[in-house]
Amino acid sequence: MSAAEHGDKKAEAILDWAATELAELVARTADLLDGSDEPIPLALGGGFLVRSERIQQQLDEWLNKFKVKHVAKLVTDPLEGCIRLADPQFAGTLVEWRTPLI
Repeated sequence: MSAAEHGDKKAEAILDWAATELAELVARTADLLDGSDEPIPLALGGGFLVRSERIQQQLDEWLNKFKVKHVAKLVTDPLEGCIRLADPQFAGTLVEWRTPLI
């Protein structure tokens, strides 16, 4: 990520490829979901997604190109997410408790 941030074209291409692959996976999964017209809630977590604005932006662009309606939230603390999933008070709120990323 650092190399891409400093203009390394090969590093940029690797990050762009990763975002494209992830967008394709989301698009294929969206096709398998019930035909709801509602946006798909996406919880974005993990080192690369959390730390790379480039991947976040590319993912959003590709999802829009694939016509996947989505609402993405950045999950920076997976432990907090686990606690929320385990606590009945927060059941079903994992992708609703962060401010929108995209």
